[in-house]
Amino acid sequence: MLKDGDFDIVYASGENEPLSFFVEALLESSSLDLGLGYFSSSGFTPLSYGFAYFISCGGTMRLIINEILSTLDKEAIERGLCHSPEQLIEAKIVQNISKLQKTLSVRDRHFYNCLSWMIATNKLSLIAIVPKASNKGIAHQKFGIFKDKNSNKVAFTGSINFSETGLLHNLETLSCYRSWTAETERVEYYNTLFQNIWTGQNPSVQLIPLNQIRASLTEYFHVSSIEQLLENERELINSSFDDDISDSIKRSLKKLKIKVSERVSQAKFKENHKIALRGYQQVAVDNWIKSNYQGFFEMATGTGKTFTGLFASLALLKNINKCCLIILVPTISLAEQWKKDVSNVGYRNKIMVSSLFNKWDKELLSLINAFKINSIDHVVCICTYDSYKTDRFQSFLPRLPKETMLLADEAHTMGAPKILASLPVNIKYRLGLSATPHRHFDDSGTTRLLKFFNSDKASTYTLDLKEAIKQQFLCQYKLYPHFVYLDELEYRSYVSLSKRIARKAHIRKGKFEEADHQLEVLLRERRDILNKAHGKLAVLGEIIDRIQKSEGAIKHTLVYCPEGLTNQENERIIDLYGRFLGHEKGLRIGKFVGETLPSERQRLLADFDNGKIQCLLAMKCLDEGVDVRQTKHAIFLASSTNPRQYIQRRGRILRTHQNKSFAFVYDIIAVPPELPDNERLKDIEKTILRQELRRYKEFAEDSFNYVEATEPIKPFLEKYELTL
Repeated sequence: MLKDGDFDIVYASGENEPLSFFVEALLESSSLDLGLGYFSSSGFTPLSYGFAYFISCGGTMRLIINEILSTLDKEAIERGLCHSPEQLIEAKIVQNISKLQKTLSVRDRHFYNCLSWMIATNKLSLIAIVPKASNKGIAHQKFGIFKDKNSNKVAFTGSINFSETGLLHNLETLSCYRSWTAETERVEYYNTLFQNIWTGQNPSVQLIPLNQIRASLTEYFHVSSIEQLLENERELINSSFDDDISDSIKRSLKKLKIKVSERVSQAKFKENHKIALRGYQQVAVDNWIKSNYQGFFEMATGTGKTFTGLFASLALLKNINKCCLIILVPTISLAEQWKKDVSNVGYRNKIMVSSLFNKWDKELLSLINAFKINSIDHVVCICTYDSYKTDRFQSFLPRLPKETMLLADEAHTMGAPKILASLPVNIKYRLGLSATPHRHFDDSGTTRLLKFFNSDKASTYTLDLKEAIKQQFLCQYKLYPHFVYLDELEYRSYVSLSKRIARKAHIRKGKFEEADHQLEVLLRERRDILNKAHGKLAVLGEIIDRIQKSEGAIKHTLVYCPEGLTNQENERIIDLYGRFLGHEKGLRIGKFVGETLPSERQRLLADFDNGKIQCLLAMKCLDEGVDVRQTKHAIFLASSTNPRQYIQRRGRILRTHQNKSFAFVYDIIAVPPELPDNERLKDIEKTILRQELRRYKEFAEDSFNYVEATEPIKPFLEKYELTL
């Protein structure tokens, strides 16, 4: 409110600068009646500082513009050569606006963008005036009235020209009058003067309606969002500190910077809180709060774990008034995505910690120190698990404030031995997120992990994929099996490895009792035979032909490729498939692999989304957290035996998008070759199918076309006496 402002009676150059007055008034008022001004490159310079803040608080403005006719224009009017002075004046202003948009500085353009926003939202009214008695003079009054919501007013007038020169360089004075003091009579005088001019009751001036000006301003100056205008104003203030400005102006700009920063945060929170959490997400957050701000969200991929976790942190922030949020993620790509999501909910004091951001120490320490002295109410640190394990980051854990919250995405990663040995037990507030928290062949690690999140008995909230599809949070999908037979050489290699594994492994009750590194290598080599089966290339071609026939064109198709090399010249398998799809099938392809740089990954995903890339090949990526919502067709050339991998990959495909009603999954299953019956090898053949069908069973159970998906595999089940 204006009464809260620190207003002087007189502002004089070299003492309390006139520009300081306008900054203070814009911060505290809700409307401005401005009885001076003309559209020139520096005509509104002072209002560039604080105007976005003013309009973000609901500020409105009435503006009286001085006409800008040349001497020749006025002589033409006097001699009757111009039959419509009003049209001439408006045309001249429109012409000047057109010139302005080519010459304005960043600062002055910011003000005109604000004007454009006000016009678009009906917050600005404007007219032009000329002297009635003479065509030779100009309307040279320079005054205005600021008002607040409590009807307090501050009027100003003076010799000052409302321009950069007048406010920053000339020796000028400006008088200020406040309605809550003995100066009430003067305030009302200027208020009445403006009102009489505005309504046409002042006999000395002629009004010129400006109907075309509104359209011209919005045409030439971009109508930005309030959030963008506030961000621009904050950047403008920061850059102004580099200029040679007086101490009084510096003080005003520092005050304005704090206010604008607060407003940016409020605007973002307000905007995003309009997007209410879905009912199940709110239940999850409520459960976490009831569990003393500790817990685990076991939610299917694509159901909004990220935003549910972020809104949980916002709930904590609201309750304890400040929050230092540590977000752990498995990959740099996922860290980049979290960075965007963090900004979208209004967090601004954020830092990335990974191998790509080497100089994070000082910045993180500075943010933590600012947090501890209450200069800021939040800090967000997004850190990869690899960086978390380093001594460099571990040294920061004891320095974290008591208001710290740990938010672990793909939290099953924390069950790895090295992370379990360095769990941040000093962090009181904890939340883990994962679609698949149980670690493959690691019951002990899973138990310790869930106990850390106070969820060893049950997850704080669970939403499985079947329920997510039923509730239409994920799209339905159809599943189609395709079979590839191992050739004779592949089969012999598989049998040989199986015999070596049998000699090395100790089995009890159908499970490996113990294992060593050599056994793990043998198991991986045997799995590679299935993943790299030569026949898969031809089957891939058949699937592509099928999609093209049904869709008319290939687009939004994702291919999960095996890892490793072919047997020819150390070529990667993904490159073999890429060459096949690109050259033989004539498709526009992209490859998304571990070493792909983050900037290139973003480009690939964008090109895949807009159709520039028809087919995206992925190897050991796109498993965790990365959005590829438009994916309609997914071809599984290979998967590990770890359920987490193929569950995560399927989740990537089922995210909803307005352009798809169904997703289509094509699972290529490796099967034993047609050989004469051999009872000794039958168990090995069963093993091949069991490994492949474990994944297929998971896919089939939740598919829309269960009967159609399972019918083709029945002959194999009968032959090898297996059940799905």
